[in-house]
Amino acid sequence: ANAASFATILEEAANFLKKSNYSNREIYVISDLQHKNFPKLDEQVLYIPVSQVENPVNISCQKAALQQDIVDKQYKIIAELVNHSDFVQKDIVYSLFLNGATVSEKVTDLNPKQAKQIEFDLQLTAPGNYSGFVNVREERLTFDNRSYFTFQFTPNPRTLLLTDQPVPTALQALLDVYTNNLTVANEEELEPESNQYDNLLVYLVNCSPQAKSFLRNYNDSDKHYIFLTHANLANNCRELIQEQFNTKLLDFIEEETVITRVDRYHPTVQILENKNLAPIRNYWTAETGARVLLAGNQWPLAVEQNGNILLLFEFTKKNSQFLVNSAFPILMNNALQFTQTQNLNNNQLQLGSGFVVHEEEVVLPEGDKLQIKTNRYFPQEPGIYTSGTQKYAVNLKYSESDFKLIKFPESLSFAKNNWQQYIFTSRYGYEIWKLVLILVLLLFIWEMFLVKKREKR
Repeated sequence: ANAASFATILEEAANFLKKSNYSNREIYVISDLQHKNFPKLDEQVLYIPVSQVENPVNISCQKAALQQDIVDKQYKIIAELVNHSDFVQKDIVYSLFLNGATVSEKVTDLNPKQAKQIEFDLQLTAPGNYSGFVNVREERLTFDNRSYFTFQFTPNPRTLLLTDQPVPTALQALLDVYTNNLTVANEEELEPESNQYDNLLVYLVNCSPQAKSFLRNYNDSDKHYIFLTHANLANNCRELIQEQFNTKLLDFIEEETVITRVDRYHPTVQILENKNLAPIRNYWTAETGARVLLAGNQWPLAVEQNGNILLLFEFTKKNSQFLVNSAFPILMNNALQFTQTQNLNNNQLQLGSGFVVHEEEVVLPEGDKLQIKTNRYFPQEPGIYTSGTQKYAVNLKYSESDFKLIKFPESLSFAKNNWQQYIFTSRYGYEIWKLVLILVLLLFIWEMFLVKKREKR
């Protein structure tokens, strides 16, 4: 499924020539002469440059994705423009193409070797699948001018609360405001399509093997969740937390602590900085290697690991002032939106990666339909692919965007200017066919001379 390396392709071509009966023992490579690891072969390799041998100008567009500004409640498409040249590039035109139409176009300048983040504001109201690309207008190397994206927008997110406990009042009230598409289920009620939810909250005391397997599969499908801790967590839940959040729970403390630290750079809690936050009562002390979002004295109270969020304070104790403080619904709403946004871009792929085929059909970027008998498909070119109701954005790996010319002198041979004619010539050591043809003509003339001479006699 992965593209073969340059060296592998040349070696396969050489092996093919050895097994063939071709008289020509030459390999022609049409190349832009980027620096590669050139293998040593018995056959002669002739290179045909596609352009002048010089370092070309190149601008690539990369990393297009949906981003939600949780604080301002805005959606944006972000991307990155990279200037791979050694000089300033001015008046670079870039545009956003969304659902079949160009919706915005802008201009910027790029410094030498600069990678600049760009963004487009979106006004999303209707639910559904959105797809498109960010394009930079650059004529020299066009293969990396586009970066594709796709996402599912759901203004009323499908939310699953996985729990084996009664739903705490504070949590139920918050979820009623957040969505009217809430499902509360225990591990025995999980179904295969449960990983299709936009949000997942986990509030378990006992994490059975079935629940652990579900959460691992949920993460493996590039989706993220919030884990809410309980005072009576079983050891299997504590083991799961250590595995998934790199956090070791120590003791449950039924005391009050003041929030002394807020991660000002994380969108979930940055709005809470410099606010008069109520103290939190009843929490787990823990040692963590995850990103700490909130902390009370030396103990973490909320952490984030790989897009998942772990809350280390209890939800059932009514005497915790934090649960009735305005900061609590802000924290929970932002955490839900953060994990949902992390889930929105989970259909972004690179060439060489495959996706699951639905309904045995794949719609290619050009609109052609391809019938697939296998359960996975590996795209061969960038673009937007559709299978069933799922869309997949496939992008390059950009390894050749930063052009590096081969270092001269190299032990490389270049084809002649008239290689188009030369390539079809059969060669057996020396080219003697012209001499043979002239000799045949001379013999023919000599034969005619002898015939005429005999006629005169």
